[in-house]
Amino acid sequence: MDVFQPLISTELRDNWKAFLDINGLAGHSATLDRAMVFSANDLLFALPLLLLLVWFALARWSPYSRWLAARFGAGTAERDRWLGQRALLTSVIGVGLALAINILIGAAIVEPRPFISHPRVVHQLIAHAADSAFPSDHETVAMALALALAFYAGWLLIQVRRERGARQRRNANLEPGRAAQWGRLAPALLAAALGLIFAVVIGFARIFVGVHYPMDIVGGAVCGALGDGLAFALIPLAQMIYQPIVRVAAALRLA
Repeated sequence: MDVFQPLISTELRDNWKAFLDINGLAGHSATLDRAMVFSANDLLFALPLLLLLVWFALARWSPYSRWLAARFGAGTAERDRWLGQRALLTSVIGVGLALAINILIGAAIVEPRPFISHPRVVHQLIAHAADSAFPSDHETVAMALALALAFYAGWLLIQVRRERGARQRRNANLEPGRAAQWGRLAPALLAAALGLIFAVVIGFARIFVGVHYPMDIVGGAVCGALGDGLAFALIPLAQMIYQPIVRVAAALRLA
């Protein structure tokens, strides 16, 4: 333990210094304070809405899905739809697993929140229960949802490259233009970028308003990543669950 003590002391010092640098920005601009309070409390709800937008964009009746079928063929549209639906359904499992990991860690490591440990120093902008701060629940959920969108964008990018390679091996002359390829990729890439930006802003805001230390946010992000990693590794086992869900949703014109 003595070997790691200097490293632990350094990490704790840097964690506290980073917290002071970020939380010290609070109270100087009413506009910035309101934006950070909104981000800390409510921006998380934008991520499920973002996933729903992607889900409905991939539905068979959507203009984007019809454009995919007309430009690339019905088979390509169906493959892209299944990639997206699988990623978005997996995000639900990813969030559940991430929160389970979060709860286990939180039970083992009890860390008072900054406004409890340093009430005279912290600029606390929102009310919060005096429970353990590590790891951040908000950041766990935010990162799990954001990374699910990133997984989907990555899958789609790999799919596009594989198709391009197959066409080149066949010496195909009907190569879709670059604009069309970017049109196919743009919604997934944009959703992934927005999701990751939202997750970062949420984490920053939770520090800004005085309810988390930076390492709480890092811990939450790691929990989100681990939960998603486990969920995506279990996709082969979850196929039997996904397919009936997608069929029912399609029958209700929700997919």
